[in-house]
Amino acid sequence: MAGDCLVRSRTRCRGADPTVPLRGAAANHCPSAAARLECINMAPPERMPFVTRLLRFSALTTRIHLTIIRPVHTFPLDPMTLLELKDSLHDCQRCKLSKLGRAQVVFGVGNPQAAVMFVGEGPGFHEDRQGEPFVGAAGKLLNELLESAGLSREEIYIANVIKCRPPNNRDPEPDEVETCKPFLLQQIQLIQPKLVCSLGNWATQTLLEKKVGITKVRGQAIPLTDFVLFPLFHPAAALHQGSLLQPLKEDFRKLKEYLDRAESQPAAAAAPAAPPSPQQTQMDLF
Repeated sequence: MAGDCLVRSRTRCRGADPTVPLRGAAANHCPSAAARLECINMAPPERMPFVTRLLRFSALTTRIHLTIIRPVHTFPLDPMTLLELKDSLHDCQRCKLSKLGRAQVVFGVGNPQAAVMFVGEGPGFHEDRQGEPFVGAAGKLLNELLESAGLSREEIYIANVIKCRPPNNRDPEPDEVETCKPFLLQQIQLIQPKLVCSLGNWATQTLLEKKVGITKVRGQAIPLTDFVLFPLFHPAAALHQGSLLQPLKEDFRKLKEYLDRAESQPAAAAAPAAPPSPQQTQMDLF
């Protein structure tokens, strides 16, 4: 019988009505849902429907409660803000750079709603002391280059691939880059810039996710999924190798041209198209 209790024995189910004679334990022997579920749990496997046997098998020795069949609702977590991300990395110990003499974590600085973001390699001596990217000689040169492109530090955001200074300003090691990379990507996700300018090989290769020389891609706009990447020579490279200063200035000239085009295109798209003249319409018919 469809409503029969699954336990056919001379003992009643817990909660069963004692006035009802034992005839295979009919459905009203288990008046509550909890009692019926307990009754199912007590039943021999051959008397259980397949789904019930599967449930019992998966639970093993764990007592089955009604809560396991309640729907589970998930709610989205509040997104982390840029400041919260910065605070979470304040004393980061995730890689060996935390124990190799760094003074502090250099998170990033600038406009948190910037349309243009610059990404360098890592903090140097002065950045490590002051806690801000590009504050030494390379930072002074960057300020001049930004001005030549019609930008200022107040309207952009600047960060680095790695947030801690490597000893003696050596190149970042692969495990250090992999440890810090998710936080750079989080910064980009939170700021949502339209254009990301990568300064030098490390930043360019990290964001392109492939080995490519900066000389092959510099001064080019490379569309990616969430933003356009614009690789540039690193200002520090031009300070160490004077022959790169002029190419670096050319890169920023191309950057200005790109920004000017990007600024003019929305205006052109917003302007209403002039209606065709009657003569032009007639000519188009032939």
